[in-house]
Amino acid sequence: MSLEKGSAHLPISQIRIVVEAECSSFGPIFQPQNQALQTLEAATVHTTSTGHLVILNGTIDAPQLEELEPLPPLPDAVRP
Repeated sequence: MSLEKGSAHLPISQIRIVVEAECSSFGPIFQPQNQALQTLEAATVHTTSTGHLVILNGTIDAPQLEELEPLPPLPDAVRP
């Protein structure tokens, strides 16, 4: 699987997903070395076992996208 931007392709394996989880009562429940899915699993287990609200914050980071050519601007007829 790959992502497309213009005519460039970025393999999905080169994308980094960062997720942080914080309990509204106990604070952060993720470990910095955890992978995104482990953080989501820890948040799910915490909510299931305690009933606490867990706030998720995340980003998808692909530094390689900065090296790709930008897309041309949309024509006026296509802009929202």
